Amino acid sequence: MKKWWYGGLVFMVLAGCANGEDSTENESEEQEFTDETDDISEENTEETDGGSTDSEDQEELVIDDGEDTDQMQFVTQISDEESGLTVGNDEILSMLNDLIENSRTNEIGDEGQVRAQYSGLFLTDETNLLYGVFLLSNRTEEAMTNIGITLSVATEDDVLFDNKSIYLDQEHFGILEPDTVMPVYVELDINQLESVEELSDSRQETTYISDVMFDVPGENPDSRDPEGFEVGYRPEYIMAQANEENREGQWEESAPELEYVLPDNIDQGDISTALIHVEQIVDLAAMESIDNDISIFWAGVAEQDGNGEDWKGIFLLMNRTGEDFQNIEFGFTLEDENGETVFENQSISLPEEEFGVLRDGTMMPVSITVPEEGEAVFMGIIEQYGAVYRFESWEAE
Repeated sequence: MKKWWYGGLVFMVLAGCANGEDSTENESEEQEFTDETDDISEENTEETDGGSTDSEDQEELVIDDGEDTDQMQFVTQISDEESGLTVGNDEILSMLNDLIENSRTNEIGDEGQVRAQYSGLFLTDETNLLYGVFLLSNRTEEAMTNIGITLSVATEDDVLFDNKSIYLDQEHFGILEPDTVMPVYVELDINQLESVEELSDSRQETTYISDVMFDVPGENPDSRDPEGFEVGYRPEYIMAQANEENREGQWEESAPELEYVLPDNIDQGDISTALIHVEQIVDLAAMESIDNDISIFWAGVAEQDGNGEDWKGIFLLMNRTGEDFQNIEFGFTLEDENGETVFENQSISLPEEEFGVLRDGTMMPVSITVPEEGEAVFMGIIEQYGAVYRFESWEAE
């Protein structure tokens, strides 16, 4: 597991942002995406107050010792939240939140404009990955999503990057409401690590933002995925998404083909809501099946009987033995992950006239009644705890 290193200290962030500069080029050209093309529209459809400017304005984030009635609010990306990261448990987000809380509103961006500032923080594994952490502020009266921006960062002696196009869609970034600030994570070349470290120490950079384009939430919520743009999401989230896609691909390639069939005593036209859910996880269950063996999988679904009294947990019984089985009887134990017992060595009987035949290469749902004394533990499994289960015996014809 790679460790993420946080560049900069709290003092560095505060002092650094006081020294850095940011500039907006053509800031009045904030544009909406249109339905006519997948590319970013060149037509100017949204104009912020304050007009355009080519100047480089000094930005000083200073500690606020007075009351600010229009305090800017720091908010996290959806990609932060999906990664399980919050202001309370992540050092980077906590430092950024403190920075915004301790700064005057009129020192964060400009009235009527969208601005980007380097925070003085970066993320790196010191080997392959490097991300600069920027702050994107919205001091317009318009909520924005599916945002496209062009970003550049330079010092007197060097250009860190020039005209890097960043895209932030609603699904992963969220909505940038008026008077809010969100982090943006910009991927850099790992060979620039030394330059980024020096920059974070000296804070003599100028950040340029131009070609700010966006959708109004609700009018066109779909992501555009425009060509030539990089995403600005949390790197841990990007890697998690890539790993998930890789796992899904591996499942598709390696999952055994097991046919999902219903027991004879369940009519195809009388399928319960619980069984509809079971059908959605059959591929996952198949991955847990065992070659040349009988296996069972907890579907994570429960339903009550027709009288609304007894609870039944639904399991998938899977056959990869090369043989067919009928008149099945097995002993079964179910516990929660804390070792609390729902039932122990409960005898399960599946007669052929009711259940049918468990053919090779198939999986069937099995409803197992939960005894009254085990209901509390069982509901804990449903609501919070994982299930631990095992065969105690197996007999079949």
